[in-house]
Amino acid sequence: MDKLQTYIINKGGILKEARVAEKVEAHENDLLHKSVHLIILCDKKVLARKRGKDESRYGGLFTSTIGTHVLLKDNYISTIEKFLPTQNLELKFVGEFFVHDEWENEINGLFFAEVEYENLPKDFIIDRELLTVDETKEIINSGEVTPHLAGAFKMLQEKSII
Repeated sequence: MDKLQTYIINKGGILKEARVAEKVEAHENDLLHKSVHLIILCDKKVLARKRGKDESRYGGLFTSTIGTHVLLKDNYISTIEKFLPTQNLELKFVGEFFVHDEWENEINGLFFAEVEYENLPKDFIIDRELLTVDETKEIINSGEVTPHLAGAFKMLQEKSII
């Protein structure tokens, strides 16, 4: 994890100076862009998604429950709503954090939702795993997570959500 840098964004800081770009342009030119992440909690356990080993970025690593780029015309909510497993989720905004590594240069809006595991659609949980707080800490320490999950988990802990 020595190659990645994760920063908590503070109001009035980097956001004022940032150029936010579309996904393809951003990745090709290492430009700052936005993404949104949702962590679903089931009985204080993190529902983490396991990325496929063949994925070019962060292959085989655990990441947030849902994470996606925000298009310039959209905002965090309009973007994440397209990917929710059910429409009855109460999304709670946690804050923003910054990730810059060899693949990403992004401002990440973080939300969480508390859900009963058995209420999630079976096709949604296929590539996701419930992790206790200790298990999540362990995989973060071993480097088996994306900087997105590491940053999200840190923020959730700092705000005493988990």
